[in-house]
Amino acid sequence: RRVRARDGVDPGLLTALVGVETFYGANTGTFPVFDALYTVVRKVPRRPAWAAKEAAAFLTMADRQGLDAHGVLGSYAGAFGFVQFEPSSYARFAVDFDGDGRTRLDQWPDALGSAAHYLVLARYDPKAAFDPASAIGRSLYAYNHSDDYVRVILDLRAAILARAAAPSLSAPAARPASP
Repeated sequence: RRVRARDGVDPGLLTALVGVETFYGANTGTFPVFDALYTVVRKVPRRPAWAAKEAAAFLTMADRQGLDAHGVLGSYAGAFGFVQFEPSSYARFAVDFDGDGRTRLDQWPDALGSAAHYLVLARYDPKAAFDPASAIGRSLYAYNHSDDYVRVILDLRAAILARAAAPSLSAPAARPASP
């Protein structure tokens, strides 16, 4: 609710995004981020400049946040946290939403606030339709340049909201009034 109040980003959309990116925070990656980026620099011929830039951004972030640069785990491509930011995205979009002086993408307030901040800067419009061609769809496309990704996020949001609105199947039945 606080993220929506600050940025106007739909909570169902953020829930869907985190669901797709990390299975709601359960799978943030198993590769040390620095090692993953270093491997790309050394072993992926078409990506060394990109990976070197990301590695530098990562080392800067780790130093500023007081983190062990070899202890942060993420994806095989160097994305990390509940919202799977690359280090350069962290540098540009991450926010200290909980105000504790640290910006941690493995903490829900900062992760959700950072994803919302990213979408807002990518021209998310809370009045737009939840459609791939709308400002919301285009902001999701900026997050991940895939039409399929945009459709999956929007479809998952709709499913989450439908399930949240449906009566619980496991709720106990109302007890009849005693005579």
